[in-house]
Amino acid sequence: MEQTCYVSKNYEEEIQKYMQQPEKFLSSVYLNKYDIPKDTYSTISHDISCFASPEGFFNTDLWGMDYPTVQALVLKAINACPMDNRRHMCRAIYLSGGVTMIPGFAARLEKEVQKLVNPSLLVQVHSSPQRYHAAYIGACILSALPEFQNHCILANEWKRDGTRAFQKWIY
Repeated sequence: MEQTCYVSKNYEEEIQKYMQQPEKFLSSVYLNKYDIPKDTYSTISHDISCFASPEGFFNTDLWGMDYPTVQALVLKAINACPMDNRRHMCRAIYLSGGVTMIPGFAARLEKEVQKLVNPSLLVQVHSSPQRYHAAYIGACILSALPEFQNHCILANEWKRDGTRAFQKWIY
């Protein structure tokens, strides 16, 4: 999805452009660089799906799902912070993971979150080029810390204590 799709700045406008000139949106994905069985398709063509597919992150109704949108989840996280920290949190939204690599994702998320917060707040979404592997890099750093082993739940602890093993994390 990250290589063949994009997030539109304005979905309704993009739909109108598509309706006027659908041939401009036709593109092909060559599957020969992927490890797939030889007797399957070598090319997939798509048109409106290049921008309609990722739109579901910002409008989950398009996917037929009753889940919160990505901007609603970001706002929920910001609002879970103490009031004094919310201004800073709006300016410190960091993307992580492969799907955030879709072109236009960061700009659209910034726009959508800005609509939901007080107009006096500045929303900034940061997108590092290394965000595809950010969780892995973070886990590597965390596991290298000297105190990491003290926070691990060992298999024998889990067998013995079950969910009570989490109590060692409560201070």
